[in-house]
Amino acid sequence: MFAIATPSLARETTNEAADVEPIRIEYDTAGACPDRASFERQLFARTTRARIADRPDSRTFAVRFAGASGSLTGVLEVRSRTGEVSNREVPGESCEDVVGALALAAALVIDPHASTAPIPEIASAPATPPVSAPAATRGEASVSPVPAPAGWRSTFGVGLAGGVRAGTLPSAAPSAMVFADLALRKGVPSEGAFAPSVRVSFGGTLSQTVPVAASGSSSFGWLGGRADLCPLRARIATSLEARPCAAFEVGALSASTDAVPLGRTPTRPWVAGGAAAFLRWNAAPIFLEAGAQLLAPFARHRFYVGPDSTVFLVPAVGGGGWIGIGVFLFS
Repeated sequence: MFAIATPSLARETTNEAADVEPIRIEYDTAGACPDRASFERQLFARTTRARIADRPDSRTFAVRFAGASGSLTGVLEVRSRTGEVSNREVPGESCEDVVGALALAAALVIDPHASTAPIPEIASAPATPPVSAPAATRGEASVSPVPAPAGWRSTFGVGLAGGVRAGTLPSAAPSAMVFADLALRKGVPSEGAFAPSVRVSFGGTLSQTVPVAASGSSSFGWLGGRADLCPLRARIATSLEARPCAAFEVGALSASTDAVPLGRTPTRPWVAGGAAAFLRWNAAPIFLEAGAQLLAPFARHRFYVGPDSTVFLVPAVGGGGWIGIGVFLFS
């Protein structure tokens, strides 16, 4: 036997009654290894904070094996309700040792205070011996199963955000937006940093009034849409991630005045590009985030009340920040 440290697999809290989490178990047995029932008995002997439930939104614990007796590796894959995937590999010389270690790892993922003490040997029905394949006839080649390639999983969420924009209007202005976010995540064997996501948002700023001439004033506002392409993800903690993004905006910068005609066109097109980044904390199905942006407009519009009286000239670079809350609709 061997000892394993507390696994660094993703741990989630649950809002189920009495802290009992509904889970799904997928078990791919290998030859003479103990069956699923043996794995479940060892798991629930270590924690009472889980129960089997065939619910699509339950966290899934998938167990599979590779190799043969004497050189066996067991893999525990944990798939969260939001599509996050964590893996732990346990090598061992016997199936019983590997299954016991995987059951302990799963128990600690569910319950950090799960028992790590040796448990009494549990009697179970003998595993069905492997069926020998018929010998290949002359001219035929024996083929070993090839593991399926790692797949992709998607998550889709919507949310609301509020913040401050600078460099779009004469001074910093409060802003709000609604957004939709589609992300792809790599499945087994590892998550990796490449996990692209696309976000589309629509929003605007509050109207901002500035004095013009002796007794007049002008009002400015921005309304537009935005697309963010975020190819990478950096895992900071179990439920915390950071994403760098390329940002592109299209909208309208409007102006009105009660003094004199403000230039020749009161509404100007807004097109800008730049970079953004945000931190997101996942607490499925809810997520919270905070982000910042740096944008450069493609055209620096000038608003004026006379040839030599500029009210506002769009800066070469603008920025801002936001905080938001959202919900995953599927994962």
